[in-house]
Amino acid sequence: MKQLILFSLKRRFFNPVAITLQLLFTAVMIILFNLDHLSAAMHLDFTAPYPIQVSDSTREELLPSEIWEKQGLILSEQPQAIVLEYEDGFYKVKGSVSINLQIKIYQLLLQSHQQRILNESHPSATDFIMRYNTVPVSFDHIIDPMAAMRENLVFVVLTSVYFMLLNFISVNSNEIIQEKTSNILEFILTGVTPLQHFCAKILTGLITVLVQIGLSAGIFAILLVQRLQADQGQGLLILANKYFNLEASGINLESILSLFKPDAALMMNALWAMVFLILGLLIIQVMILVLSARVKTIEEAASIQGPFYLGLLGLYYGSLMLNTPILLSQGTGRILSMTPVTSMLVMGMRLLNTEVSLTEIGLSLLISLFSLLMMIWVGLRWYRKGLVNE
Repeated sequence: MKQLILFSLKRRFFNPVAITLQLLFTAVMIILFNLDHLSAAMHLDFTAPYPIQVSDSTREELLPSEIWEKQGLILSEQPQAIVLEYEDGFYKVKGSVSINLQIKIYQLLLQSHQQRILNESHPSATDFIMRYNTVPVSFDHIIDPMAAMRENLVFVVLTSVYFMLLNFISVNSNEIIQEKTSNILEFILTGVTPLQHFCAKILTGLITVLVQIGLSAGIFAILLVQRLQADQGQGLLILANKYFNLEASGINLESILSLFKPDAALMMNALWAMVFLILGLLIIQVMILVLSARVKTIEEAASIQGPFYLGLLGLYYGSLMLNTPILLSQGTGRILSMTPVTSMLVMGMRLLNTEVSLTEIGLSLLISLFSLLMMIWVGLRWYRKGLVNE
């Protein structure tokens, strides 16, 4: 079985298509992490601020130039495609301006307008405005914005792994069909038993995913460290802020770096979520392998795989509809987190959004493990008949 696993791994990783795709992925990541440097080297002006023509009198009514430059805008007295004028208490922007740029300019002009009113107002009026724009309120459960962002980042990673696993499940299924149609399966079964062949397919898919995750995470980590050592990512932040208005959303370099700070509780929850995700997809993989062993052509395999993938896609979007603490903690959400297959997503969401007791985690884990073992025990006989008789 060891030789069969090594053969499958070599066939998956050391073929021209796989190597080309890995090189393309690495090249794309390098370009993204150094997009500002490439823009400067190739004179693409991706990082160049948008110039806005203003007169001296208009500039006096605006916030300091440094604040505009943080938003990817630069105030200039020279003729430009965009002109900003202030007359009789009214701002007028001339020129073709995109919707994102309009939002940026409006927010900066609103701040300039508010600052001017505060400067002109009596201290009592200023105090009234400040009290008018705030309300005294306290929440019993305060959510840390950075913790919420880290949880969302973990969920994005788990979602990527989810669809990656689905892809490798189809690869395993297609391999069985190819081995049967090319008459290679008879030679393979002379050296290994159907049980070893069955286990080899499952382990190959799991190892493939883990290796791919390790490669992708390793490349990302290396490029991230390299960029942080170069300039703490300031160039990328300026470029992103120019197009996505990060400063107005309260996102800065410190908040982005805080996402990657180690959090023991979050990492433990993410690890449990990954375990449930892998267990659920292993159950799906066993089901597809058993059914694939019973078919003879790629067309028949596609007719089997299609409904599975539609069902899993429906499961993914259905789980997103439950992705609130209240829905996950009671009723349907709680039941689905204990149910095999559905627990691979719902339990992960519960772990990232609510407090889940160790008893519930252990019970759900035992149910999933028992279901996987039962699926292997029941499906092995059908798998053996499919390999030998067809």
